[in-house]
Amino acid sequence: MTRPRPFPVRLAIAGVASGLALSSCGGGGGDQAAEAGDGTLTVLHYYDEGAGALQDLLPVWEERFEAANPDTDVKFEYVPYDQMQQKVISAAAAGKGWDVIMPTGVWLPEMIKAGAVQPLDEYRDGYADKDQFPENTQGAGVYDGQQYAVQAHTNIEGILYNKTILDEIGAEVPTNLDEMEEAMAAAKAAGYNAFSTAAPPGTGGEFNLVPWLVSAGWTYEDACNPGAAEVMTRLEGWREEGYFSANDASGFNAEKNFTTGQYAFAEGGNWNLGTFETDLEFEWGVAVIEGFDAALLGGEIIAIGAEAEDPELAWTFIEETFLTAEGGADFASAGSVPLRADVAETEVVTGDVNLSAYAEIAGNSVGNPANENTAKISDAIGGAFNEFVAGQLSAEEAAGRICDEVAPLMEQ
Repeated sequence: MTRPRPFPVRLAIAGVASGLALSSCGGGGGDQAAEAGDGTLTVLHYYDEGAGALQDLLPVWEERFEAANPDTDVKFEYVPYDQMQQKVISAAAAGKGWDVIMPTGVWLPEMIKAGAVQPLDEYRDGYADKDQFPENTQGAGVYDGQQYAVQAHTNIEGILYNKTILDEIGAEVPTNLDEMEEAMAAAKAAGYNAFSTAAPPGTGGEFNLVPWLVSAGWTYEDACNPGAAEVMTRLEGWREEGYFSANDASGFNAEKNFTTGQYAFAEGGNWNLGTFETDLEFEWGVAVIEGFDAALLGGEIIAIGAEAEDPELAWTFIEETFLTAEGGADFASAGSVPLRADVAETEVVTGDVNLSAYAEIAGNSVGNPANENTAKISDAIGGAFNEFVAGQLSAEEAAGRICDEVAPLMEQ
């Protein structure tokens, strides 16, 4: 999921859109780098089956870059999402690291403080096509006036709907939350599950709650906005009606639930589009719903590790793999929203009604605040949503906790 920006981002796309042993790290003296020499490029990522079709791009990127740069051996290295931040920080403390790191932007301030990544201003300033990426889409990589990462795509949440179920119960695709409620009630009465979300603690819960909040007028800068309590009161009613389950607090299960064909609606991300197109055996789509028509910008940022043995090679990999029009088309083919303006205007995006729906939501979306408390803010929001979905907090209590905890963190 991704991030730091202290202001609402109006993307140009709206008008355009287990653990790894440290010894295996590249760049900073890891065994692999020592054996392979300057030609090895290690890239740390957290793409697993939960990343949908993005995971399938890894061998494509490796083969393509090695073909264009035959003296380079690209090594993608996986670490689970919830372990990456600590893994990178621990590696930096040991004087080790990877050449390229693909984290979520929420973690960037801590990685910078740990000395795990290096500024790349000189590389981006010299990049001929940098104007294809509007400045307001690159804020996730900026900290304290320096560019530490770039962002080539964004991932966001939307409302998935099961058209087969809606047809059976005689409901239209909803355009607002009142219509969605009516459809959920009818689906539940017909023996289906109404809705599924995901509310794990931390960044995961934040990523799934913020769309409801910002669509109701809340912002990070206005953490006590009454819109938070209003929309959470509506969600509390859904919880009491049994429209979603307390099990949704246990992890990222919403999309998996949706694939069973037994859920009328689910909160789900665009990275599933590629696999859904091939795997789902029922009619489905993505709705842009008044009340859920904005979201939190996600997706990975891309940084050069502080211990990269050849930073120029690392930048070449970033540029040729992620920032080209071909790279943008890769992201779009996997269901992600490319941030490169010329790609966002092509048929690969505009010709996909579901990707276009996500692009519309992205045009109204916001990024995480860019300050040293980014991770703490994520923990506060995600923790409140986790306990709310689990039935441990009322809507008033959850909104109050967000107000009490986030507002002071934004002022520091």
